[in-house]
Amino acid sequence: MDDFAGVNVYQNGVLVTTFARTSSDTGATDQDVFQNPPPGYYDWSISAVDNETPQNESEVTASIPTPLSLPLAENFAVAGEPNPGVWINANTEVNDRASNPPSDGLALNLNGTPGGGDTLTMRPIDLSGLPDATFEYAYQPQGTGNAPEEGDSLLVYFKNDANEWILVQGYPGTTVQPFQVETIELATAPSGNGSYFHSQFQARFRSIGGAGNFPNDDWFVDDVRMTSTLVGIDDPIANAPSTFEVSDNYPNPFNPSTTIRYQLPERSDVKLFIYNMLGQKVRTLVNTEENLGFYTVEWNGLNDTGQQVASGVYIMRFEAAGLSNGQGFSRSSKMILLK
Repeated sequence: MDDFAGVNVYQNGVLVTTFARTSSDTGATDQDVFQNPPPGYYDWSISAVDNETPQNESEVTASIPTPLSLPLAENFAVAGEPNPGVWINANTEVNDRASNPPSDGLALNLNGTPGGGDTLTMRPIDLSGLPDATFEYAYQPQGTGNAPEEGDSLLVYFKNDANEWILVQGYPGTTVQPFQVETIELATAPSGNGSYFHSQFQARFRSIGGAGNFPNDDWFVDDVRMTSTLVGIDDPIANAPSTFEVSDNYPNPFNPSTTIRYQLPERSDVKLFIYNMLGQKVRTLVNTEENLGFYTVEWNGLNDTGQQVASGVYIMRFEAAGLSNGQGFSRSSKMILLK
């Protein structure tokens, strides 16, 4: 590129800064510093621009999410959906059906309901320069529920920098046994054609079980931890947000769905409602207590009865109140649904 002029940086698809460059930078290793927005979970992408008038821009790269960082500790202390600030969930839930879980009386349950194998995937985590990183978890078959047969396995995968999911551990189904603790040293785990020590490492739990309308082929996971001696002690709140924040929905305008991200500095009573311009509530997205952390919620344009709402302007109303000291936060913003 003999007319290279700069690099655009996008956050959640919105241009946030441009780093000016020259044609002599083409092919060079380059770096710069961007002052981060409030702590949260964002998607990032870049493009190149030239110095012509009008300016030309390359295609935007695939987005890369903000990685989590070590140490990470997850005790699954809240029933229901696993923390979406840490996990990408497909049919798992946190409940009290395990037998003597190691903490809080709750554990993650993978049980084949409704479509068979369930998965829980950790959001990307930055392991760059951490060769002694370890992944630890406790697991149990059956609990107080249904015993998985031998072929109804619990599987653990890691994702390397070649974008490959590598099976690193598997357990055949058995009847109930006490929780067993497994510690995997990433440096000695099978890593396929790549390395685990990169900024987008992920881990995944997956069960192989029969589909059903009731819990069956139960597996339970608890006390998941990723640590490294290079980043200090295993402190589960080391990466916790320090303030309440909620983002504007993105995209906006949207069709058919839009995403809202928020963060909580402590366990809080959280409400996230959608209103029409007449002040009538059309959808409850969140109305519960949640632990401190980062969260992502999607609105698909449906109301509380499952019907598609009309095109137009809607109001997102977010309220959070800390349970320890009553500290509160609220914010409203407009969102536009187009069809």
